[in-house]
Amino acid sequence: MSKIQRRGGYLLAALLVLGAVLASCGKDPVAPPEPVLATPPQLDPPSGDLDSLDVITITCSDPDVVIKYTLDGSDPTELSARYTQPLQLSQLFPPMVRNGVLKARSFKPGRYPSLTVSGAYTIEMPPLPASFVLIPGGTFNNGSANVNVSSFYLDSFELTQASYQAVMGANPSYFPGPDKPVERVSWFDAIAYCNRRSIREGLTPCYSYGQQGMDPDNWPLDWNQNDINHAYVYCNWDATGYRLPTEMEWMFAARGGSGFQGYIYPGGNNLGPLGWYLDNCGAVYGSTQSVGQKQANELGLFDMAGNVAEIVWDVFSAYPGTYQVDYRGPNPTLAGEPHCVRGGSFQSMEEVCRVDARGQTGCTSLFNHTGFRLARRAMSAK
Repeated sequence: MSKIQRRGGYLLAALLVLGAVLASCGKDPVAPPEPVLATPPQLDPPSGDLDSLDVITITCSDPDVVIKYTLDGSDPTELSARYTQPLQLSQLFPPMVRNGVLKARSFKPGRYPSLTVSGAYTIEMPPLPASFVLIPGGTFNNGSANVNVSSFYLDSFELTQASYQAVMGANPSYFPGPDKPVERVSWFDAIAYCNRRSIREGLTPCYSYGQQGMDPDNWPLDWNQNDINHAYVYCNWDATGYRLPTEMEWMFAARGGSGFQGYIYPGGNNLGPLGWYLDNCGAVYGSTQSVGQKQANELGLFDMAGNVAEIVWDVFSAYPGTYQVDYRGPNPTLAGEPHCVRGGSFQSMEEVCRVDARGQTGCTSLFNHTGFRLARRAMSAK
């Protein structure tokens, strides 16, 4: 091929390219395809004021998506929690949270994540039982050192047999009577009752057992059969549910709180009008009595002396000799230490009913003179 022919071929190719370029001028560029998003989920209810027992359901018209959600205000990612079942408010948001935001998003292979949907909820906590009294916090001396106790709620009455049976389905008491305090209950029984009632009322339970969570139905069948198992019971002190008072809470309340007047017994120096004990009950009636018949102490608490001795949270041990804040005793161990009881019972002599007197019981022990009363964390306004 001659040079002239080659040059002619190059020229022709160049003209063809130039023609193609010129032909494309004036035309809009081809837009990239719109991203295809996954179908967004829907919240039911979408927002609003809800009771803590209410549930939030997340649905999507596309059954093939995976729904992820968050509670911290961030947009969900593929690493966020996966929605699998309706979400109960009392279990969804952390304890003490009154306002929460739930965000949800759909994910599907081959598609971009959906737009995020969100709902803002105000959580209405169940009303506190009328018998509960606010114990304003304060500092007192327990005989070894000063102790500061935060505000909390305490039931005015020892837990009755009717209240126990309504939750547990059985009444183990030796002295039957719906308004009498429940007895023949162990420390473990009190723990189980607190959680079961909390769940029933839509509150966050205080206690968990090992890695088995807060629902006693999921705990090992023999969890309450050996004292050493108290080492696996943990308390979330921020939870909204029912719990046992600590020994320091009980003692502070029995003394009348910050208004302590130096009385020997809860509410006075003469035990007879204040409580059922050996001299006015054991020899004559020989049993527990209906709660609330004697005089209350300065804070409106009944039967803090006598009737039944009251189980509290703490392991029985010597008090620290230094200033403490919300002291809860040493951690339970596999040694199976006994726990404290307070207040004396209908079988007790006067000295056992003093505000500074202590007793002890095993975690599995059952006595017809031992029961408990309930406490709750003081809810701060939010």
